[in-house]
Amino acid sequence: AEQAFEMGAALDDAGDPAAVEYFRRSLALDPDQPGAWIRLAFYLLEDGKAADAVPVFERATELRPGSARTWAGLATAAAKAGLHEKAVRAARISLEIEPSQPRVGMRLAVSLRALRKLDEAAMAFAEAAWPSPEDAEPRLHLGELEVRRSTKRLCARRSGPSRSCRSTPAPSECS
Repeated sequence: AEQAFEMGAALDDAGDPAAVEYFRRSLALDPDQPGAWIRLAFYLLEDGKAADAVPVFERATELRPGSARTWAGLATAAAKAGLHEKAVRAARISLEIEPSQPRVGMRLAVSLRALRKLDEAAMAFAEAAWPSPEDAEPRLHLGELEVRRSTKRLCARRSGPSRSCRSTPAPSECS
């Protein structure tokens, strides 16, 4: 199992797709080897197979529950697979383990926004922007959310609580 893993790691480091077979071989011999699960999960994610990567990351987090990187990988894979509730849970765990991860904070905020939890998303975008003020991306998302939230409040005041506002930020588009 160890030899297969080492060969897979060397191939993976060289960018050779044959690494996957060695990781699978290693896991067939030793299904409790966290390194092989983690490497395989990241390979699948980078190869655009986010849905396939999710259960692999889940197994890796079972074997290494204290790894912020593994939880962050699960958050990314789950979000890319459209599993935003799972992405939110994984991102929060990753941030509990290692709070200073602006990219994981962004992943959390984007998934919260996808779930229409706009107040929580706004807070997550603000927290993601805090450690790296030179990174404009969290602030742009936060600004967009603030416009949407303000527009919804304006629409609610104009049309009453029974009517809703479209997702576009223009106040003139209240329905």
